[in-house]
Amino acid sequence: MSRLTYLAAIALASSLAPGAPLRAQMPQAGTADTTGTSPAEAPALVTAANAARLEPGKWTYVARLMGSSAPSRLGFRTLELRDTTYRGAPAWMLVDSRQLATVTLGDTLYLAKSDLTPLRRVMHTPGSDVTTEFARDSIRATFSGETGDGYAALAEVPGVLANLYLLERLVAVSPVGPTWKGSASLAALGRDESGIVPLVMRTTGEESLLVPDGRFDCWIVTLDVGRGSQRMWVRKSDGVMLKERIPVVGMANAELELLLAEHGVSR
Repeated sequence: MSRLTYLAAIALASSLAPGAPLRAQMPQAGTADTTGTSPAEAPALVTAANAARLEPGKWTYVARLMGSSAPSRLGFRTLELRDTTYRGAPAWMLVDSRQLATVTLGDTLYLAKSDLTPLRRVMHTPGSDVTTEFARDSIRATFSGETGDGYAALAEVPGVLANLYLLERLVAVSPVGPTWKGSASLAALGRDESGIVPLVMRTTGEESLLVPDGRFDCWIVTLDVGRGSQRMWVRKSDGVMLKERIPVVGMANAELELLLAEHGVSR
């Protein structure tokens, strides 16, 4: 494995760490809005109606580094939504796991099944573990790892999004079309700073996309997170994300590509 590929995996791991991209995401005073849509203009994605439409499933993606040279394969990423209980009540468990080069990342989120209120999140990245507890009045994160222990807290925000991965399932149960839009607020807690980051999703195009299972018509959905953005190719027939392109923090003109390799339903 090349050193560039390894560094890309490390950069990706760092970009996914809680609070790591916060400084780049948060809008600043005097900064123009480049998205063309404010969160207030787009319907909320985290709702009881969307919660009722979710179904368990498992989706596996091949991860590749895309840039000026030939694509470099990094590994695999799996997203799984499972039926479970949390403290005796019905819940969803959303598990995002990634094996990229020698880097292993894991993110487990528990959500109330009725309205997708986040309950608990446990995240593992290289050299760091983070546990986030969601209470009625606060969000509290505890950090441990090579750089020592830490603590962060925020006031609870109704309808807050605990991680970005849930958006893939919310898009699948939304009426995506040529003029579709959706919004949410992301809770980003870090060792040095924390905040609530507004985000907007919107349809920006359509394309026929070839994946291992065949060729499918897709909507291209752009996710604007503060001052950053990434793209998803969403299958028109069922809302499944077939491809995603994510800019890699710290690497100019480089993107992480996730391409659907396997789609199954958990039993």
